[in-house]
Amino acid sequence: TFLNRLWCIVELFIFEQMHSFDFETARDATLSSHVKLRLCPGCDLQHLERFFVADAVCFVPEDAERLLACIEVSCGSIEGFNARTRQLL
Repeated sequence: TFLNRLWCIVELFIFEQMHSFDFETARDATLSSHVKLRLCPGCDLQHLERFFVADAVCFVPEDAERLLACIEVSCGSIEGFNARTRQLL
């Protein structure tokens, strides 16, 4: 699924960084729900609660190492990124 592929997660991360969306305070709750569903089609609550970016897979192991390092530097920690992603989704 979407959350199992590291490149997909990185795309979501970049989207969020570029647009600084705050879905929790969005004025239009309907739009907020619609966007959340489109960002993670097929994701259920259990899947989101168990999300851990280091479990995501990447075809090229070296890519995974570099992507995870970028995420860690940008968010301060892998857990910080995990928490932010759970909130976004």
